[in-house]
Amino acid sequence: MSSAGRSGKLCTPMSGDTSFPESNLAAGIASAELIANPASWINRRVETVELLSQEQTRRRVSIDVTLSDGHIEELTTPEGVVVPISVLTKEPRRNFDLRDESGSAVPVLGKESNAGLAHIAVMSAVLDVLPDDVPSEAFELVWSDLRQVVSSPPEAADEALGVFVGRAETDDTLRSAIWGDATCRSLLDALRSNYVLFAVVPPEGPRRRILKYGYSEDFDLGISGTLRERLAPWMLGQRLSRPDRSRFRILYPGAWRAASFHAEIVIPEDLRIEAAFFMTSQRMKR
Repeated sequence: MSSAGRSGKLCTPMSGDTSFPESNLAAGIASAELIANPASWINRRVETVELLSQEQTRRRVSIDVTLSDGHIEELTTPEGVVVPISVLTKEPRRNFDLRDESGSAVPVLGKESNAGLAHIAVMSAVLDVLPDDVPSEAFELVWSDLRQVVSSPPEAADEALGVFVGRAETDDTLRSAIWGDATCRSLLDALRSNYVLFAVVPPEGPRRRILKYGYSEDFDLGISGTLRERLAPWMLGQRLSRPDRSRFRILYPGAWRAASFHAEIVIPEDLRIEAAFFMTSQRMKR
């Protein structure tokens, strides 16, 4: 479906929604592919985790992106060029900071505009898998269902997506087509527990940008792992023989969201790491 066709279709359920201006429709539509396939335009992602204490870390993320002239045109809104540089879990961020390659502060979209753009991105992908003659009433129901997934807190979003998938796996052909599409599934799986971080940059800036954000998060250097792992004989033996040593995990859920990924860990002087393992999927490499 063309961009004009998508805009016309999406305008119908949005007609009574004054929280999201129609002028931002093109940006939401253009965001769909960028959110679902970040490696196609994010060249490199570097995450640095600094262990400040047993309770807190500072995570810094550098995103190297290339935007085409078409991207700039489609993503331009009254606020500026809205760039979906990452996704973050749906929870408050302490000491959040976003800057460009020169060190200047970069604004981000507010909560309502952010959710509106992400929802439009999802619905744009949905339109690619639905027939052109889908009844307006059915489309508006799908629109409402998926808005709950994108806009709700994690628990409510999980429940809404569960209901949607349940219908898809029974006899609902529209929802089955949506859930069976790789792009739609990728977007919904990401946005049920995360929100999109939209950076707002000026349209006259360079096409290749380095955007950097950081935030503080809680962390526990105590015992980690599943209950089964913690009660394993070898684990119990290790804790008894080496009570001053602990195992911990640092997660990088956004590692796949770039063509290239690099991770760094900064440890305090009083902490020594005896061994480190890199885990990907279900396999572990030392």
